[in-house]
Amino acid sequence: MADNLGYTAGAGSTVATDDISGVHYQRVKPQVGADGTAADWSSANPGPVYVIHGATVDATVTRPADTTAYAANDAISDSTSAPASGGFTLTGMARASGGSGIIDDIVITSTNDPATLLQAELWIFDQSITNVNDNSAFALSDTDVAKLVAVVPFTMQTTVAGSGTNSYAQISGLGIGYTCSGSANLRFLLKAKNAYTPANAEAIKVRCKVRWTT
Repeated sequence: MADNLGYTAGAGSTVATDDISGVHYQRVKPQVGADGTAADWSSANPGPVYVIHGATVDATVTRPADTTAYAANDAISDSTSAPASGGFTLTGMARASGGSGIIDDIVITSTNDPATLLQAELWIFDQSITNVNDNSAFALSDTDVAKLVAVVPFTMQTTVAGSGTNSYAQISGLGIGYTCSGSANLRFLLKAKNAYTPANAEAIKVRCKVRWTT
């Protein structure tokens, strides 16, 4: 049978319409289903609805209790010999294991506010990778670089000029899509891009504003 049905006004079955200024607009009852099927839309058989939920996910890297200066391309980590296994974890970046999302905005804060502020990169991965010792040359294996989702450069700014208290960076309008692998989490590493003198046990927090898509 053909998909479409001809209609002659005034003949045959009555068609529900709404008369607006002499023009008939057909009333349509929504139905859902694959091609060749149709089921009434109801609470028991809802139509397809695409809902996006948002979340803010954060993690903190607390570096060692020293003030050893970083050179450009050194790793910023939490230990000089046994950094957090698998990299630093952004927990709950998706609603379920293997889920996807979009990172729209990242805020990075630090408990340090030196005269020369940190310039760095945030490396984001879809699963566990091998972490790098603090103050060591930043290097990844071929296996780990294949898990890379994005590299986000940032430059810290002082919260209050001349205060010497803390610093921050905000990176907006990112639109970074990702799919978690083997969990609902992402992992990250930090890479210095300038010569930088840290504070003793400086804490660097990464806050991601995300939209879960699956």
